Amino acid sequence: MHKNMDIDKSIELVNRIDLSPEKRQFFAESGFIKIENFLTEESVLKLRQFVYNSNQVKDLTGEYYPGDFSRIGYDVENLVTHSICDSDNFQHVMSQLINHDITFTQGIGFELKPNKKGFPWHFEMVSFNYIMPEDIGYSLWIPLDPINTSLQHGGLACVPRKIYSNLERYKLVYQLTQQQDSLEFYQTEDFQNFSIDVASKFEDFILERNKIEYNFSIGDVLLFDKFVWHRSCPFKQGDLPSRMAYTMRFIDCKARYSKIFLDGVNLITNAMGEESKTTFGYRFSDLEEGEVIGELSWLKK
Repeated sequence: MHKNMDIDKSIELVNRIDLSPEKRQFFAESGFIKIENFLTEESVLKLRQFVYNSNQVKDLTGEYYPGDFSRIGYDVENLVTHSICDSDNFQHVMSQLINHDITFTQGIGFELKPNKKGFPWHFEMVSFNYIMPEDIGYSLWIPLDPINTSLQHGGLACVPRKIYSNLERYKLVYQLTQQQDSLEFYQTEDFQNFSIDVASKFEDFILERNKIEYNFSIGDVLLFDKFVWHRSCPFKQGDLPSRMAYTMRFIDCKARYSKIFLDGVNLITNAMGEESKTTFGYRFSDLEEGEVIGELSWLKK
């Protein structure tokens, strides 16, 4: 997993940033925050080279996928990923926003080419389907190309959690997975017209009118928790041939494992004719239902 990528320990990958009380409060209320100049140019360059060259980030031409991407890959990580997490500066910034210990779980690489739309309004059910619905997880979205909302765009739109959170949707799906007659229900037309992690037309209407979008320079990132609705912004024609991004997922170290939720979400996914995008949650097969996951030091081996 880590070969062919040497990290010079003298090169800083994360800048030391002190966030204002206003920004910390915004994150507490909204569930997301843009952090300017968080990663160094060297860090972004290494991530860009990694995503561009990774065999796990696959061309989606001719393949079914619920999002409109050129390439995408789950469970993509390397030494750069872990060096960022281990940085004192990374931990300094995270500690200003999150009052509990977090641990890295997954890396995901994306690429959009002109006229690709990415994901519609959704939340990260698939990436957090192995922890209890109310337990928190986070995504650090790292654009590897500049984002200009008035030119090619290709960024990410979010809606503040205080306006509309998806916590109740998590809980609803969790309850659905435990019903004795759920398999029969999954075959009905009503269910086939519903998506567990994508917004309905009614929700789209509200989300579009409350969205926040940002410009991003190289090194800027967006941190958001799992209860935030978000969508990709279409990548338009322009000077850039593509827009790449890398997302790092984290969970609260006190998050509890749920094989019931994991199996249930995958069963729903398969019933709707889709394949599971990742089997990451099954790495915890030695844990009991409700057991605290804790630090994932084995991910670094």
